[in-house]
Order: sequence, then C-alpha cells, then structure tokens
Amino acid sequence: MALIRLEGLSLFGHHGATAAERRVGTRLGVEVVVDVETARAEKSDRLADTVSYDVLEAAVRRIVEGESYRLLEALAARVASACIEQSRVRACTVRLTKQNLAWPTGGRVTVEVTRTAPAGATRARRARK
Repeated sequence: MALIRLEGLSLFGHHGATAAERRVGTRLGVEVVVDVETARAEKSDRLADTVSYDVLEAAVRRIVEGESYRLLEALAARVASACIEQSRVRACTVRLTKQNLAWPTGGRVTVEVTRTAPAGATRARRARK
C-alpha cells in the first residue's frame, strides 16, 4: 500500500454559489491523495501495475477546469469519485482551497472530501482491464 499525493495544483475553474462567481471563475488550490495497492508494482517496477500520476492529474484537471459546480463540496466529491474509478485506488481524499473571497478579513476556505472504494472493487476493476 502507498499514498500517492498530487500537491500544489493550481487550476482555474468556473465554480461558485452565485452565477457571477461561476461566470468569472476562480483559481483553486487542489491536492489529491490516493491510497493505492502497490504490492505488485513494488516487485515489478512497472507503471502498468500502479496508478499513473499523469492519468490522475489529467482527470483532476479535466473536471476542475471543464465542469462547473456551485459548491466546492460537490466538486471535491466529483474529483474523488473519478479517482476512485482508477484501478488499484482504494481511497481518495481531495482538498480544494479557494482564496480571493469577498471577505474584508481576507483568508481562504478549504473543503476536504474522502471517498473509499467499495470492498473488493479494486480487484474487480483490475480483472476488467
């Protein structure tokens, strides 16, 4: 087992509670942590036996930049669900951070969502591939 972390992603998307926020868009800080079965990859040293960082990053970028959500919670859940679909991923935590809020105090908000693959799902997905 290993935790693979995508850290420091900065992606622009059209998300927000109001139509104006969604129209203008905002930059989000994105972090993704996936819990991956790696026993086979540790022995074989083959990319095919683990999760590709590039595939994960592309899926995250496609969702954040290409879809639109009112709530960061919904966006984070969508990203986590997409990551869970990857073969060998047992769990995924997504953290989204939004800055440039209209608060006079400044600051930022962070939403963190965790999803876990159903028991046996990673084996079933590997068998289909």
